[in-house]
Amino acid sequence: MSAEPGRVLHVIGGAGAGGMERHVADLARAQAGAGADVGVAGHPSILKGLAPGVRALPVDLSRSRRRPDALWALRRAVLADAPDIVHAHGSKAAAMTTGAMRLARRAPVSVATAHGLKRSPAPYRGHAALIAVSNAAAQQLRRQDAIVIPNGIDPPTLPDDAGRDATLHACGFDGARPVALAVGRLAPVKGYDILLRAWRGLHADLAIAGDGPERAALEALSVDLGVDDRVRFLGWRDDIPALLAGADLMVLSSRREGFPYTLVESLHVGTPVVATRVGVMAELLPEPALAEPENAPSLRAALDLAIRAPHALAESFEPIFARAREEYTLERMARRTLDVYRDARSLRANSR
Repeated sequence: MSAEPGRVLHVIGGAGAGGMERHVADLARAQAGAGADVGVAGHPSILKGLAPGVRALPVDLSRSRRRPDALWALRRAVLADAPDIVHAHGSKAAAMTTGAMRLARRAPVSVATAHGLKRSPAPYRGHAALIAVSNAAAQQLRRQDAIVIPNGIDPPTLPDDAGRDATLHACGFDGARPVALAVGRLAPVKGYDILLRAWRGLHADLAIAGDGPERAALEALSVDLGVDDRVRFLGWRDDIPALLAGADLMVLSSRREGFPYTLVESLHVGTPVVATRVGVMAELLPEPALAEPENAPSLRAALDLAIRAPHALAESFEPIFARAREEYTLERMARRTLDVYRDARSLRANSR
């Protein structure tokens, strides 16, 4: 009989508000809802959004992973919390957790999730179990026992008026052309500069939902490229599933990705996606919907095909929509992760 998952502490570095932060908050909420004893250690700004019943341990890991004071603060927090499982998210937390727990007498079982590798898999060495959000991330870890657990969400509940008219109104378009939606932080990694260059010559409107440091530069670029009459910058929105439900397609122009939540949301509401061939997109999406990263002509060609043949694109996505409804759910993600904890604890117990 496998061991219980035990007392769990998630650890996350940084101080942002991206997909990894959402993953940790959602996973902790779902695990607590399933009866697990769960906490999160990280920057205070991240802890604000935790669900009731999830322990919050403020530890500022937002600066260098090599800072001795940060490592000692993390070590003190973990030892004081006394978890059975420490679950590190991302390479920074993975490296800091192993560093903080080195030589600890009563170190917990250590699990780490790779949300997408930037460079080396070295930070993930030394953990009892490794989780990857996609097959691509698992291959980069270079460990045969890495377990793939895709990101999942609670199926979106759409408002009664969700649909094309509501999306057109929110975006300020007249409906004369197809509408594409891009969602994410306005930062270089998302490749919005490439997307705007790809938009020249396309008979479609584009709405970009999100905010970030590149907004002013991207708005200026849209004017310079002469596409500002067909591009709207919506800023931060809390109604992304409803916007997606009324869009003709969603577009991801990222230079680097793991398993973006915007992709999962789009698949759950049944909106096709055109994306660069990075992260999980390369293994999940149909070939005609893929473009080469850093390549505006390639992205323009994929978008043009999607705009000109929307019914063929939608048909090719039907099995992907069905897979998302079945596999990419928060309940499934939480349950499979708890199974990893049980197996890791059992392995340690049996090795003694």
